[in-house]
Amino acid sequence: MKGYLIIVVVLILFSCGDDPINDRFGLAVEEEILVSNVWKVGTFQDGSTNSAAVYNSVFIQFNDNNTFDLINEARNVYGGEWALTENNSLLVIRNHETTPDIYKDIGDEWVVAKINDQELRIIERDGDGQEEFTFLPATQIELSGICTALQKRFVDSLWTISYFSNNGADLTNSLRNYTFDFDDSGVLRAFNNNVADIGSWVTGIRCGKLRINLKNSSDLKPLSTKWKVIYSSPQLIKLVSERAEKNMEVHFSTQNAILLTDDEICLRSNEIIKNGYWRASKYIEGYDRPTVPFAGFILKFDRNDELIAISNTKKIVGEWNFIETCNKIAIHFSDTSLKEISGTTWHLTHLSDSLITLLVEDDIERREIHLVKQTDPQEKCNFLKQFLNDNFSWKVTKFDENGDLLTEEFSSSKIAFASDNSLKILSGNNVILGEWVLNDDCEAITISISEDQVSFSRLNAFWHITEFSEEQLVLVHEENDIRKEMVLTKN
Repeated sequence: MKGYLIIVVVLILFSCGDDPINDRFGLAVEEEILVSNVWKVGTFQDGSTNSAAVYNSVFIQFNDNNTFDLINEARNVYGGEWALTENNSLLVIRNHETTPDIYKDIGDEWVVAKINDQELRIIERDGDGQEEFTFLPATQIELSGICTALQKRFVDSLWTISYFSNNGADLTNSLRNYTFDFDDSGVLRAFNNNVADIGSWVTGIRCGKLRINLKNSSDLKPLSTKWKVIYSSPQLIKLVSERAEKNMEVHFSTQNAILLTDDEICLRSNEIIKNGYWRASKYIEGYDRPTVPFAGFILKFDRNDELIAISNTKKIVGEWNFIETCNKIAIHFSDTSLKEISGTTWHLTHLSDSLITLLVEDDIERREIHLVKQTDPQEKCNFLKQFLNDNFSWKVTKFDENGDLLTEEFSSSKIAFASDNSLKILSGNNVILGEWVLNDDCEAITISISEDQVSFSRLNAFWHITEFSEEQLVLVHEENDIRKEMVLTKN
């Protein structure tokens, strides 16, 4: 009897030591193996039933920051957290609240029964081991397909921000009006009615991560960091900042995204760049910041592709035009005073009502220019004065008064705006004298000529400057029942 009892005890001890469920201890996990693979569900045993069909083509990626991604056959991404406890033998998985109920089984405490580069097997800690998962490493073809599908999700739609928080503060309203276009070449364009910011985006080696670079707009700058995808569907992508101390979360949604064609984007960009006067505030060569060599010039992007540069001493006319989908701009001046900006095709990295940033970067050189809009009315006035002052260079090519065309009365005359605000009209052998003056904000010009000059006294008025270019100045006067329109064209 003693021998029999001893045998029974030995068998019981052996049995308990061999079953990780009964003694609640599994294999010690090397975390590097867990996080270095993307795992595909091979089998899922729910009691005596193989329920793997639910997890068909489901992949799990354990990240080194203790988050995980569950990626299903439709390439939707659901997130959660994981941890190793009890001497790294127990794997704790917690699903994110967005994870569908059909995948709820994965959220549990699991004893690691087997782990190596070829297989991961985990068994439910509670419930007498009724549930069991076996994972196999994803193949390179499968990994490539996952990453391509997730990147394509960003590219296939235009996105708006439906939620943005920074350290617990809800800042959604500051970004709600932007539309984001993720290009498959890595270009990221963000635009609203007043801003077109062009940056970049790139996904990491582990395709649940990406980096955004949009640093030229103060509203968009917080988005420029590394992000982790915690949820992804065709209509909604949720990201959290990869660095926990940044504590940011952003949701991209396809709802309310503004669908603009390339032509519409170009039209909007044209409206922004042509509206106002610009001065260079920063010039970067390589990574040095020398004094801006052409800071003394004010620039005006004209509507007929002329670029006018005016300083206190000279006026230079060059050329500019958008290239491709208006994300590049070509500039040319023959005058060497502007050689640093001339003869180059620039990448337009930011365009807003207040700032233009231009970049050229290749294996040979790197240059960057920042142009800021001039809000001081005096800057505009100086520009207009330089623009107008040119001896007898203007001719009336249209004069309309209440629908009557009176252009012929001025057809043989030439007009000169002098720098001392005197006005001279050369008509045959006669010179008619008058005055001109810009109003305070230089949006209008007052012309005064002696009333005894009957024909030319029609010019006496307070004229609104509705349009001007290197070749043409359009003036409109409206008072009571009188409406005049005069077009001056440079000879």
